[in-house]
Amino acid sequence: MTTRMALTAVLIAMAWHPAIAGDPPLLLPAMRHCDLTLQGPDRMVFMPGVPLAVSPPDQRRGLSRLKPGGQPLRMLFVWNKPVPQAVWMHDTPAPLDAAFLDANGRIFQVISMSPNTDAHHYPKVWPSAMLEDDAGDLIHHGIGEGWVLVRHRCYGGGQPEHTAGPLE
Repeated sequence: MTTRMALTAVLIAMAWHPAIAGDPPLLLPAMRHCDLTLQGPDRMVFMPGVPLAVSPPDQRRGLSRLKPGGQPLRMLFVWNKPVPQAVWMHDTPAPLDAAFLDANGRIFQVISMSPNTDAHHYPKVWPSAMLEDDAGDLIHHGIGEGWVLVRHRCYGGGQPEHTAGPLE
């Protein structure tokens, strides 16, 4: 495949997936990143390069101390099993929304959080994962309760690439 053909394929993909165009990934080099595909009632949304927080230190740090800029502030938090979780916005300068997912990757609750607060936000049931995103971005893409994380491809962080279904 020539460089021109590869570039054409990327541009076609960007036009087909509205979330790709204008949404460069937030790059935190030491972390794994995932390309997420979410399925709603009438369409799919692709989110490239979402940082993955699996370790307790990465989960505690989350998106704190990151400056809002041209890139979306997004992070996917995954736990080995559903656990009681509280989230907060300490040292997080931008407002965020948090989508809580069950073990099947289904979003069961979305909350909005104000910046730089220590208020704890609790989901109504124990989540298996949480997707944090810039405030209003989930709504802008039509993502809400009932949507499902149907596929992810994770890479980087010194580990082999992994592609799977919801939270495998």
